[in-house]
Amino acid sequence: MSNSNEKKNKAIVLKAFDTLFNKRDYTAAERFWSPNYIQHSAHIEPGRDGLFNLIKAAPLSLRYEPGVILAEDEGVLYHHIIFASAEQHADGRLLVGLRTSRSRASR
Repeated sequence: MSNSNEKKNKAIVLKAFDTLFNKRDYTAAERFWSPNYIQHSAHIEPGRDGLFNLIKAAPLSLRYEPGVILAEDEGVLYHHIIFASAEQHADGRLLVGLRTSRSRASR
């Protein structure tokens, strides 16, 4: 795969996370998450609806910040941080996520 496709795939993943987690534009986010999305976290409801419902129920202070993102062929490996303000979570929880994605955008 060309370097330009890998850059495009990384841009898609970054836009998808920003659209869902920061903008909370669920209609636009549906373009990025398949209805057949598989949720691997046991504490989140299955599928795309489970992920979207998690964000809908989260405090408005919840924010996502991009971290390291790597792409090779169709695969994207993505490290990010999701956090909420101390006012919302007394324990000051900080969630660090590592996602792997497979982009179909370059096909």
